[in-house]
Amino acid sequence: MKTQKTIADVGQLLENHINNSVNKRTSALNQIAPELIADKLKLKERIKTGFKSNTDILDFVTNYLENSSSTRFSWDS
Repeated sequence: MKTQKTIADVGQLLENHINNSVNKRTSALNQIAPELIADKLKLKERIKTGFKSNTDILDFVTNYLENSSSTRFSWDS
């Protein structure tokens, strides 16, 4: 894996997430069972084998952002 590409790609995912949150295009709270989140994140597999590729890392971050409880970002508060 190329570290700089991974950093740039994850940074882009996070920037998109923040922009969508600030513009209220994402839900303020997405609460699902922790076991379902762990399955979607493939936690058991990744704990055992780690990340295998840039795509694997991006998949993890994307699923984390989509399935974790969080409040919307607001630059006004």
